Amino acid sequence: MRGHQRVLPSLVAILPLGIIFPVSLASSPQQLFQECMLTKGHNADAIIVRGTDAYAKEVSESWVFRDAGRPTAVFEADSPQSVQDAVRCATGSGLPFCARNGGHSKTGSSLCEGVMIDLHGYSGVSWNRQASRAYIKAGTTLGEAQFWIVNQTNKFLVAGNCPQAGISGVTLGGGLNSYEDEFGLACDSLVQLRMVLPSGQLVNVRRQGNFSDLFWASCGSGGSFVGVVTDFVMKLQRRAKYDRNVIFRYDWNLSVAPQVLSAWRLHLSSSEDKKPTIFQLKLTRGRLRGYGVCWNAFSTRGCEKRLEATPMFAAAWPKKMFTQATSSLLYPMMFHSKAGRYGTALPKISPAKAMLNQQFAVRGGSNGVSWGNVVWRRGSDLLPWEYAQLIELCNSQVVSACSWRPLGSQTKRVPLKATAFYMRGGDAILYANFRKLDPAYESARWQFYRILSNVNFGSYLNYGDLTLHNYSRMYWSENLPRLGQIKAKYDPDQWVSNIQGVPLPT
Repeated sequence: MRGHQRVLPSLVAILPLGIIFPVSLASSPQQLFQECMLTKGHNADAIIVRGTDAYAKEVSESWVFRDAGRPTAVFEADSPQSVQDAVRCATGSGLPFCARNGGHSKTGSSLCEGVMIDLHGYSGVSWNRQASRAYIKAGTTLGEAQFWIVNQTNKFLVAGNCPQAGISGVTLGGGLNSYEDEFGLACDSLVQLRMVLPSGQLVNVRRQGNFSDLFWASCGSGGSFVGVVTDFVMKLQRRAKYDRNVIFRYDWNLSVAPQVLSAWRLHLSSSEDKKPTIFQLKLTRGRLRGYGVCWNAFSTRGCEKRLEATPMFAAAWPKKMFTQATSSLLYPMMFHSKAGRYGTALPKISPAKAMLNQQFAVRGGSNGVSWGNVVWRRGSDLLPWEYAQLIELCNSQVVSACSWRPLGSQTKRVPLKATAFYMRGGDAILYANFRKLDPAYESARWQFYRILSNVNFGSYLNYGDLTLHNYSRMYWSENLPRLGQIKAKYDPDQWVSNIQGVPLPT
């Protein structure tokens, strides 16, 4: 039971002289919500309830839906005002609520028990005359926002690499990206946002003002914290040097993987002038892959020279799979996403095809997969035998891939308590994809966290793990008490539903 026992709206009114007059024939919270929204003038087709074909379609559009919750009802919002109506009708019917934007949650958290407010129909991006600020509606995907900004201005949005992901979940969870060395997380570019609170009030949230605590929380609290965000205002950056880039991939044999991984750790702690780029590692199918992008690179050979000077190449010389110069930062984004098979191959399609119309394009893609991740404590490392165990686990049948991605230098320069995103105290994130139907699934998860226990700083909530019993401490660490106070201030009755949300203070 969340908070307290809720009393549903009365179905009858007692009039003078003892006459009883029925107010509503609705007999369930679902029917009460549906009736309330119709009374407010919303189209019946936008109010989707269980037992209909439209409901089954709505649920199946999320990236993970097989083991996720089942909403009581779904409302397809098309404006902040329609979100206000949905929140008021949900709470008035005794139902909690949550938001879905891109449907890309790795835990299926947007399929909450209660009313799911689907904002995919409220999408679009614009900018001011100087193109210094972007105005992004909450249902917009990263691909759509970045494509139009890049094609119509000389700027770009500091955001992630997955065109199918929604701007909301990515930003509110922190927002890892390929530009962190200079600009930090996606949420570090936030200027303002609009949010509907459980009371139904639509508020403007800025760094200064009455809701400055919500602004602090919006950089790392995750989606569906204390309300529904409807709009973002974000800083844009000049992109000339990011349009000069070279994407690359190199492969190592597993026999040298321990040396290369240890050298990569050294690379992360080296001075910035030695860092060539965003350099990621992935262990899958019997090989260790190094891939990424050299920014501000004028030739493939220039990028190769940067890479050859790194500790990874000194540890063991890899096989070059390819280096490719491009003239737009859209290509590295495509390379790191589905279009490039997540750092595997050169993209074969146009940016427009890869970036636009990507809403729900990966529906059901992680139904059989569970994620685990560890934020690697800064300056720590594994022992050789621990590396050997980790490599054996990552190369086993139960794990489809293990991936290492760095946290950028500007991300780490921001103090740990300056925003809700406490994981700035790490150097990198290691995440693994576990096959849930494999008989060794449970033991493999346990082994993953055991091997990494000495380097474990916490976990990144956008790579959420539903098996974490102490998830709130793992995600927010020393920022959890302040987040709990903000939750208690704006949502003491816990109307906002999130399977791994911030708990109220005890």
